[in-house]
Amino acid sequence: MASTTAAGTGLAISAGAPAGQTAAAYGALSYTEIGNVESIGGFGAATEVVTFQPLKGPLQKYKGPTNYGSLTPTIALDDADAGQALLAIAAAPTNSALYAIRVTKPDGSLRYFQVRVFGMPETIGAANTMITAAPVLEINTVIVKVSAAGGGTPTPTPTPTPSPTLTAPSTFAARYSPSQTFALNNGTYSTSFDGTAARAMAPSAGTTWYVDPTAGTDGTGVAGTRAAPYKNLGWTLTNKAQPGDTVRIINMTGDVVMRSSNAWPAAPGFAGSVAIINETPQYRLLLAAASSGTVNNWSQNATYPQVYQNARSAVPTTVVDGAVKAYAYRKLASGSGYAVNDTVTLSNGAIIKVLGVSSGAIRVWSVVTPASSLVTGTVTQTATSGSGSGVTFQSQSNAPAMFATAAKAASLAACAATRGTWFDDGTNTYYNPADGRAVAASSPLIVLCANGRDGVPINTAGVTQYFEGIDVIGGTGGIVSTYTGNGARAQIVLNGSSVQGTNSNGLGIVSNAQVYGYRAGIYNAGQDNWNWHNNGGTSVTGAGSTGLLNECVGFGAGTIGGTLASTSDNDFTAHEDCAVVLVNCVACGSDDRTVAFIDTSYLWMLGGFIGTSKTAATSQITSSSVDLSNQAIIWLDGVTVEAPAGGDAEAYRINSGTLNYRNVTPVPTTTGAGTVASY
Repeated sequence: MASTTAAGTGLAISAGAPAGQTAAAYGALSYTEIGNVESIGGFGAATEVVTFQPLKGPLQKYKGPTNYGSLTPTIALDDADAGQALLAIAAAPTNSALYAIRVTKPDGSLRYFQVRVFGMPETIGAANTMITAAPVLEINTVIVKVSAAGGGTPTPTPTPTPSPTLTAPSTFAARYSPSQTFALNNGTYSTSFDGTAARAMAPSAGTTWYVDPTAGTDGTGVAGTRAAPYKNLGWTLTNKAQPGDTVRIINMTGDVVMRSSNAWPAAPGFAGSVAIINETPQYRLLLAAASSGTVNNWSQNATYPQVYQNARSAVPTTVVDGAVKAYAYRKLASGSGYAVNDTVTLSNGAIIKVLGVSSGAIRVWSVVTPASSLVTGTVTQTATSGSGSGVTFQSQSNAPAMFATAAKAASLAACAATRGTWFDDGTNTYYNPADGRAVAASSPLIVLCANGRDGVPINTAGVTQYFEGIDVIGGTGGIVSTYTGNGARAQIVLNGSSVQGTNSNGLGIVSNAQVYGYRAGIYNAGQDNWNWHNNGGTSVTGAGSTGLLNECVGFGAGTIGGTLASTSDNDFTAHEDCAVVLVNCVACGSDDRTVAFIDTSYLWMLGGFIGTSKTAATSQITSSSVDLSNQAIIWLDGVTVEAPAGGDAEAYRINSGTLNYRNVTPVPTTTGAGTVASY
C-alpha cells in the first residue's frame, strides 16, 4: 500500500482461538472492536543476535530466539465499551488465556496474532486530560498479514490445490439440499458452514440484554445494559426478552451453573427467536434447568471418607461435576497384549475397562472413571492392570470439554470403590469425585440432575434459537423440539456449545426443525446423543427434520446408567424421512450401535470417525458401529469406521436399505440383507 497516516486504524479482540495460524482461521472468529484507541504503538518480530568471536576473523552473528513484540495501546477509558471490557477480563492476574487480536489498517489490510494481556493500568492526570488505560499485550504467535484488496504484500503462503466441490448424491439432495458448499482438498473435507456462518444465523434485529452471573441483579428496575446487567438468563428471558432479542453473557471469570428457572424457562420455553452468546467462552455457562434451584450441601460420609453425601430434594438421574472436565476422546491405536477385563489408566485421568479384544488389540472398551484433565492431542496409557501396551486416544479439543458425568453405582460400597460414580438410597445422594478431591459443603459446580423437564424446550415453529459458548446440563432431554405441523421450520444453531448428562436424548428433535452445529458436542446422554425424528412418527416425504454438523462430537450415549437408558442408545441417529449431513464429525462410541439410521432416513457423512459400541451386552440390539434398517440410505465418504471385537464384518450391519461408500476404511461388508455399494 502507499504511505498513509494512521487515521482510521482499528483494534479488535476475540476470546476465540483460531484453528490454525492462517488468515482464514483468524477470519472465522468473532471480534469486538476496542473503542477510544488513541494509538497502538509499534509491534513486530525482532530476532535476538547471537554472536561468536573466533580467534581468527570478524565477529560472527547468528539469529537466536524471535520475539514478536508487544502492543501498548493508549485508550480513553470507557467501562461501557464492549472491547475494553473484554480486554479488562483478559488482563485479570488469574487469566492466562490467549486472545486473538485484529489490527485493521486504513486501506483494509489486516494483522492477526494472539496475545496474553499483562495488566491494564489506568492513568488519571490533570483536569484537562482524559482518564486513560495502557494495557500490555504480549504477542505469543507469528503475525499473520492479510493484504488489502488490490494492494499490499500478503504473508507468503503455498499455492493451494483447487478444492473440488462435492455435490450431494442426487437421492439425498432430493430430500435435503443445503445451501452451503462442500469440498475435498488434498484428502481433507470441508464445508462453508463454519463458526462465522453459524454466527450469521443468530437473530440480531432486536434488543441486546446483558447478564453478569456474578455481579448482576435481577429486577424490573434494572436496565439490563452492559453497565447494569441482570444476573440470570432464565429471569431475563421470562421477564424482559422479546422475540428477536440477544442476550450476552458477560464478565465471567470462571465456570458458572444456573439452576432451575434461573437457567431457562420451563416448557414451552422461550417462544421466539433469540441468540444466547457467551462473550468469554473459555469460561462456561452451565444451564441446569432440571435440577434443584439451590446449591447442594455436601458432607463427608462417615464410613467412606472418599465419598460425599447430600440430602436430596428430588430423585436424581445422574451427577454432573462441572469442576472436573476433559475433552472427549476417540481411540487412535488399539495397542497389543490386552485381555478382556483389563483396566487401563490414561493420561487424561480416565480409567477404561477392556470389553473386547482382537488378537490382543483393544476393540471394545467402556469408561470406569471419567477423564479429569484437559489433555490435548494424543492421550496415552499411564498404567494397566494387565500386560498390554500401545493403546492411544485422540482428544477432540475442537469441541467443548466434557464435564465429569458420573455413572450410577449399585450400592454405597460400590460407589466408594470407584471414583466418578454416584449412588442414591432414597434419602441421600452419594458422590465419589472423579478427580479424588475433597468436596466443599457448598460446591455449586456439582449438579444433581433430575427428571421432570427438558433443559431447553424449543416448541415454536419458525423460530431461530442460537447458542454460543453454552452448555446444557441434565434434564429429561437436553435441547428438545416437539412442535407439530410441517410449516415453517425452527432453526437450532449450536456454535461451540454442548449438551451433557441428560436422562433421555441430548438433542431430541420430534418436529421438522433444522439443526446446525459447529464444533458442538453431546456427551453421556442416557439414551441417544444426537437424535432426529419428524413430528408424525412415520415416513412422510418432506416432513422430517434435518441436520448439518461440522466438526461435532458424540461420546458415551447410554453408558452412564440413566433411568431411561434403553436397548438403542446411539451417538448419531435419525428416523422417518430425516436427513443429516456430518462433516468431519466424530462418534467416539456409544452403548449400542454408534451410528444408526432407520425408517427411510438419510445420512451423508464426509470425513470423520465412527467408533465401536461400548458394551457387549446381549440386551443391546447389536454391537455394530454402523447400522441401517427399514430402508434407510447413507453415503460414507472418507470415513474411518472402527470394527468391534468380532472383526471388520461386524463394523457394518445393513438390515435393509443401502450403504454407499467411497474412500472408507474398512471396506464395508454386511451380514444383513441390505445393499452395500461403492459410489
